[in-house]
Amino acid sequence: MRFKKLMSAVIAGSMTASVMLSSAVFQTAAADETLTFDFRSNGKNTVSITAEEIAAGDVSVPFSVYITENPGVFGMNLKLQVNDGQVAEDGSFGNYGMTLNSAQFASPYCFDSENGGDPSASFSPTFSEKTMSIIWVYSQEDLDHNADAYAEAGTTAWSKSVSWADTYAFVQANLVVPKDTPAGEYKLDIRREKFVNLLTSGTETVKYGQSSCKAAGASGLLAYDSVPLTIIVNEPETTTSTTTTTTETTTSTTVTTTSTAPTETTSTTETTTSATVTTTSTTETTTSTTVTTTSTTETTTSTTTGSTAPIDTTPYWVDDYKIENGGHYFIIGDVCGKPGETVAVPIYVFGDPGTAGMTLYFETAGDAKITGFKRSSVNNAYTIIPTTNWEHNPQAYVFASAKEMIAPEGSILTTLQVTIPEDAADGTVYPIKFFTGEVEDQLLDEAETHLAVCNLDLQLLTPAYYNGSVTVVSDEKPALNYTSYAFPTVGDYVNLTLFHAKGEVTWTSADPEIATVTANGFVTAAKLGSTVITAACGGEEYQCTIMVGLFGDVDQNGVVGADDAQKALQCYVNLLAGKDNYFNETQKKIADVDGDGKLAAADAQFILQYYVNQLAGKTHITWYTITGNPKAPGGPEA
Repeated sequence: MRFKKLMSAVIAGSMTASVMLSSAVFQTAAADETLTFDFRSNGKNTVSITAEEIAAGDVSVPFSVYITENPGVFGMNLKLQVNDGQVAEDGSFGNYGMTLNSAQFASPYCFDSENGGDPSASFSPTFSEKTMSIIWVYSQEDLDHNADAYAEAGTTAWSKSVSWADTYAFVQANLVVPKDTPAGEYKLDIRREKFVNLLTSGTETVKYGQSSCKAAGASGLLAYDSVPLTIIVNEPETTTSTTTTTTETTTSTTVTTTSTAPTETTSTTETTTSATVTTTSTTETTTSTTVTTTSTTETTTSTTTGSTAPIDTTPYWVDDYKIENGGHYFIIGDVCGKPGETVAVPIYVFGDPGTAGMTLYFETAGDAKITGFKRSSVNNAYTIIPTTNWEHNPQAYVFASAKEMIAPEGSILTTLQVTIPEDAADGTVYPIKFFTGEVEDQLLDEAETHLAVCNLDLQLLTPAYYNGSVTVVSDEKPALNYTSYAFPTVGDYVNLTLFHAKGEVTWTSADPEIATVTANGFVTAAKLGSTVITAACGGEEYQCTIMVGLFGDVDQNGVVGADDAQKALQCYVNLLAGKDNYFNETQKKIADVDGDGKLAAADAQFILQYYVNQLAGKTHITWYTITGNPKAPGGPEA
C-alpha cells in the first residue's frame, strides 16, 4: 500500500509539468524573439533512402534536435509528427507507419551551464516514443529562471556564432521508417495545430493540446520556428532502352545463317526499311541493335548517431547478459577496474512487459562504495529521470511515470558509480547486489525496504533480480571475475566474465550434471557437488571452481545439521590419528567452511553454530558472518 501511495504521488507530480505548459496554450505570443529547433541526422537536415534499402526491411534513422536560437526558455510541450501526422478520426496519429525508438534527452543536453548539461536537474523531463511528445520544464525550485546554454556560463541567449549551439543537442532518438514505405518525401517536424488528448478521446469532454514554449515570467508564449528533418524514400532504379535503327534498301539480298547445327538457308528478295539483323557465325552474332542503359545512383546519408558528449564517460565492461527464456528480469553488470578507480556498473532490463514505476535498492559488500547514480551515455531503458538517494546504505532508486513504458531488450536502467578502495588487491571481487530487508529507509521513512516494480494500474510485476560485481584488475591481461564460486542452493545463477579477452571466449563445464554454463558465461547450479568451469580464449584457459550447496553439508543430503558437525569432527580426529580415508577430497572441501585449506575442530564448531542459528530463525547470520571466510556464502567474494 505504501508503494502504491508513493507511485501515485510521483505520477501526479510528473503530470504537473504538462499542465503547467498546456494551461497557457491559447495565450498570445510573447515577444518577437524566436526559439529555433533544428532536426538533424548525422549533421544534415536531409536523409536519402534507396528503394532497395526500404524493400529489404525497416530503416532506422538516428536524429538529434538542436536549439540553435533561444531568447530564453523555461518550458516546452512539443508534439512531433511526420508530414501532416496522418491523424485518424479518434485523434490518433498514423505518421505513415513511422515510429520512434531509443528516444531520450541528449547526454549532456544543451541546458545548462549551472548543472553541466544534466537533464536530471529538470522537472520530470519526458520524451515519449509512443506519442512522439516532449515535455520539459527547467526547474522545480526556481520558477523564474530561464535556462542558459551548457558550457557557456552566464549566457542567456543562443546564437549560431558560438560552437555549443551546434554541438550539444536537446533530445535524440531513432525514426524507424517501415519496410516498403512508398517513395516520397517525409518531413519530421513539430506539429503546429491542436491535437486530441487521447486520454479524453471518446469521453464527453474532449480536451486538446498544442505545442508550446514558455519563458519564465512571460505572460504569453514564445514564438518558435523549426528546421525539419526530410527523409527521401527514392523510387526504384529505372532502365531506359534505346534502339538505333538502320534504314536501307536491299535488292535481291540474301541473308544466310551458317552454324554447326543443321543448316538452313533462307533467300529473300524484297525492299526493307527496318532494323537489319545479319547473323554469320557458329554461335549467334547480332548487330545494328544498340541498348543504352541509364542508371540512377542514390547517395544514402550514413545513419550514425550525431555527436553529443556522453554524460557518463566512465567505461564499463560489455558482456552479453541475455538469459534464454529468462522472462522479465533486472541484472547488474560485471565490470573491472583498478584500485582507487570509480567504475560505472550498468543495471540491465530484459523482458519488460510495460512499466510505470519502481523502487529498487542496491548495496555493496566490503569496502567498495556506491557514490551515486548516472544515466548511461547510450541505450537508456526509460526516459524518466528517477529520484535517487545514495547518502545511506542501501542506496535507493525510485521513479514513476504517467505513462507505461517498455524498455528495449538489454537496455540500461542506470549506472551505479562504484569506487574501488585504494588498497584493493588484484583479484578482489566486490559483489554489487539488489537489496531487500529490514533497514531504516530514509527515502520512504519506514522500517522495511522492498524491491517493487509496477505497471500503470499499480499492479506489482514480478521480475527476477540477478546480482553483479566489480573485480580488481590492474593490467590489461585477461582475468575472470571469479576463480571460485559457492552456490548455496541448486538453481542459482552467476555470470562469469573474462575481462580483457583477446578474441572469442569458449565456455565449458567439466561436469554439466553439477553446473551448466552457456555460451555467454552464465553458470547454473544443477546438482549438489563441485566442478570446474573453463573459459578458453587465445589458446589460454582460465578456470573457476564451482561448489553447489556444499558449505557444511558434509553428508551431502541437502541440509546442514548436527550430523554434519559430528562427521566433520570425526574426520578431524581420524586425520590426527593418521587415518586419511574417512573423507574423500570433495567432503574435505565441504567441511573446510573457514576456507583455510585444512580441516580442523573449528570447522565442526562453525557447522554446528550455523545449524543452531538456522533453527533459531536467524537467517541473516551467514556462513561469512560465522567463519569470516570471504568466499563463503554472504562474503564479499562469494
